[in-house]
Amino acid sequence: IDLRGKRVAVIGAGASGFQLVPAIAGTAHVDVYQRTPQWMAPTVHYHEPVGAGARWATRHLPYYARWLRLVSWWPIADALDEQIT
Repeated sequence: IDLRGKRVAVIGAGASGFQLVPAIAGTAHVDVYQRTPQWMAPTVHYHEPVGAGARWATRHLPYYARWLRLVSWWPIADALDEQIT
């Protein structure tokens, strides 16, 4: 859909809104309507492929996936803590 020169309203700022709004930011005007503001932080390595070692560990080592989730979220949570306090 060609949205150039159009006024666009996005209702909701969840995961879909976070993906949609940057893609249509070049339109004439974008309004975002949300009930509750969301926290968003960039994840630098999000699109990088997961290495063979990490895939193996996720399948074979108990709790490795939870640990990996913790260490990937920790820097973001730490930065948010500085902004909030």
